[in-house]
Amino acid sequence: MSPRRSLNWEEAGALLSATSSERELARRLTEERQARGWSQERLAREVTAVGVPLPQSAISKIEKPVPGGRRAITVQEAVAFSIVFDMPLLELLLPANAREQVGVLRAFAEGPDRWVHMDVAVDHYWSTVQTVASRCRLKGEWLERVEEALSLAQSAASPDSAAQRFYTDVLAAAQAMADRTQAWIVEHAQMTKASK
Repeated sequence: MSPRRSLNWEEAGALLSATSSERELARRLTEERQARGWSQERLAREVTAVGVPLPQSAISKIEKPVPGGRRAITVQEAVAFSIVFDMPLLELLLPANAREQVGVLRAFAEGPDRWVHMDVAVDHYWSTVQTVASRCRLKGEWLERVEEALSLAQSAASPDSAAQRFYTDVLAAAQAMADRTQAWIVEHAQMTKASK
């Protein structure tokens, strides 16, 4: 079993707002009780022993709600449950797999912002590719530099895939520019012939 890591307040707050509910707390109480092999009666005795009188019937109504709704859990009861289960109240309020969910929840929360940053980075990347590609098209020395750099990146002991990708993208963009220029020249020549 891996050592327990406490959740920080930011992580816990995000998890609570995304997952917390009385239904979740009731499910968590059932899980913790069953993990210890306790009956509802035993849990009621343990909670009463720490100073919060609670009959077994109340635990039953919390875990398995009757028609009309679930029995509410008071703050004192929640604190008593955390004491008898020997776990911080904050962890009791979260799903059992909260630690694993921290990373997923963080990614979920940061996703839209990351998309914006990625979109800006992609635009910047393609602008860079276009700048170098336009030089390759206009100046043969740049085309030679890019081809040489690509060859070096491909033959390196540990190939640099980012460099390979960049140089390949530059060459493809330069070729596309050359193709568009050639197509424009052909089209322009045809239009000139047709107008004579």
